[in-house]
Amino acid sequence: MPDGTESFHDVNCAFSTRTALHDVVNKAISKSKLTCSRSDPKTIKVKVYRLNLREGQVTRASVGEMETTLPFAPMTDAEYEQEMQDVVAGLPLEFKIFVEAQAYIRGHSAGYEEVVAVARSIADSLKPAVDQYITRMKKEGW
Repeated sequence: MPDGTESFHDVNCAFSTRTALHDVVNKAISKSKLTCSRSDPKTIKVKVYRLNLREGQVTRASVGEMETTLPFAPMTDAEYEQEMQDVVAGLPLEFKIFVEAQAYIRGHSAGYEEVVAVARSIADSLKPAVDQYITRMKKEGW
């Protein structure tokens, strides 16, 4: 790991080297509990080595290295509020309330990330119809 932390994992060699390398890196990151914020994604370079034990001697050989983006830390209240504002931007107030309520009902048990994902899906589906509705209302003089 970038901070020098070592993590040891068994690897199933039946997979391709790239798949095995990816598996080892993901396990090491998970074990280290490294995360980053959404506003500042971090990419790290992880070096992977193979250890061999022969006649009581340990040898270490480089297998490769991989760059990967750290997983995001759980969303904070402020990040959630900002994401939701971005998702419902451009929708009339009545639709914003509907999107936020439906997203919460459908996704709250899985956390903020799921609520935002559901809200984005609903809002993306609604926006074309809302735009058409607003255009029609303007033509009709509302």
